[in-house]
Parts: sequence; C-alpha cells; structure tokens
Amino acid sequence: GRGLAPDRSGRPAELDFVASPCVFSTEGEGEGESMSNAVKGALWSALVFPGAGQIVLKRYQRGGALVLTALAGLAVMVAEAGRQAVSVLETIEPGGGAIDRETLARAAAPSDSLASIVLLVAVAIFWMYGIVDAYRIGKEQDLAQAGPRLGFRS
Repeated sequence: GRGLAPDRSGRPAELDFVASPCVFSTEGEGEGESMSNAVKGALWSALVFPGAGQIVLKRYQRGGALVLTALAGLAVMVAEAGRQAVSVLETIEPGGGAIDRETLARAAAPSDSLASIVLLVAVAIFWMYGIVDAYRIGKEQDLAQAGPRLGFRS
C-alpha cells in the first residue's frame, strides 16, 4: 500500500488534506470518489434551507424562488408565534401579582387552529419538494457530466 512518505513540505502525504465547500478529500483522489451533484444538492436543500441545493447547482432563479417562498412561510409562522407570545403575556396579571401556572400553561399551549396546522404541513411538504427537486437537478447534471466520459453525447 501507500506509505507515509513525506511530501515537499516534509509532512506525510497521507495527512495532506484539501478542503472543498462540500467534501473533504485527499490530494490525488480520482473523480469517482467525490460527492455527486445529486447528493450535494439534496443535502444542501435538506440541511441548510429549501432552495440552497438549487443555488449550489447553479439554478439561481429556481433556488431564489424556493428560498423566498420558504422565508415567507416561516415569516408567517414567526408572526403567529409572536401573536401567541403576546397572548401569553396578556394573561399575566399587570400588577405583578402571583402567576397562576395553569392559566399560563393554557395560554402557552400550541395553537390548534387549522390555519397553523395547514401552514406547518405546507412548509414541511415544500421543504421535501426542495430536496427532491435539488436531487433531480443534480442527477441530470451528473448524467450530463458522465455522458462524455462514457462516450455518450448529451
């Protein structure tokens, strides 16, 4: 196998890493060992924000639309949480008296309104759509890149 022969700097070559934005790889690795565009796009959309995978894959308009839509949905959810927080604060007696725990717990209970539930489900479905869409875009790019290497025309 490969030993730990020092490189020009005197450090063992095996320990010489090159960082890329998405993967860590050692110098000299083959192209087949890097992360595919499909996985990269799906991970960015899943772990960072909906639309991030599309932006990483250079589909800027689609990614921007997904980011803006997700931000709008999250803004509505934050506004609803703020409204609920104000409601909780209004239940506390203004004179600084004792706080009834049961009253506070009832006021702080999650909202069961249909609109809140629908919005939460819509954001979750939208996030999943972003992941699947980024994976699909990345897969198309992977196939287009593999075509010339395999002798296919794209």
